[in-house]
Amino acid sequence: MLRFAIIVSCLAAQAACAEPRSARCKELCAREAECVEASGGTPGDSAFDEGDCVAACAALERDVEGRGTVERHADCVTQAGGRCDAVLSCP
Repeated sequence: MLRFAIIVSCLAAQAACAEPRSARCKELCAREAECVEASGGTPGDSAFDEGDCVAACAALERDVEGRGTVERHADCVTQAGGRCDAVLSCP
């Protein structure tokens, strides 16, 4: 019984620490991952990690100063449309 209580407590703590992921960040990072792959890189060859991208983006989005950076980057990616060279050059 104690083992079950410990497992449940650990799972609850892990769920509480899980950060909500921004839909905008998921979309941005997925687009960038597509472009990295299309540029000839494969997920193993590139330093780009989509999960890390989403986590960093979501953290910036929650920050007052970082939110502007995310908004500018999102605007750039949107304006780039289907051009991966433009997406990958977004600041």
